[in-house]
Amino acid sequence: ACEHFKEVPEQERGIADWGHFGQALYRAGRYKEARVALEKVIELRGDEGPNMKLGPRWWYLLMTLHQLGETELARSYFDQLSDELKKQEAPPDWQTRSLDEAGELLGIKLEPNEPRKPPPKPARSAPGISCCACRWS
Repeated sequence: ACEHFKEVPEQERGIADWGHFGQALYRAGRYKEARVALEKVIELRGDEGPNMKLGPRWWYLLMTLHQLGETELARSYFDQLSDELKKQEAPPDWQTRSLDEAGELLGIKLEPNEPRKPPPKPARSAPGISCCACRWS
């Protein structure tokens, strides 16, 4: 996915493309590059702070930050996102999976009364890695 993405001229890359690229880089353990891609998505979307609108970019960014040693900032984003998630009556599965995965990574014990699903298994760090069924597979 990463090599295919790099072959596309930057002006042809959409917001979702940058997001998928950032997710693939995170799964490949390429955290510095993942941060750049995820921050590009946030810039293009005009986000002013952590939110869960239109995809998991903030979850991936906070996990990336933790992997880069910026755990305090990652925890701050986690707290903001989990507070937002608690306000929803029936959050989409991807949001609760993201909460679970990020919480586990940060060592945060989640409330037992909330329904949980196992986090997705990390993809292998191999050429052709893909975070989803996007055009960068």
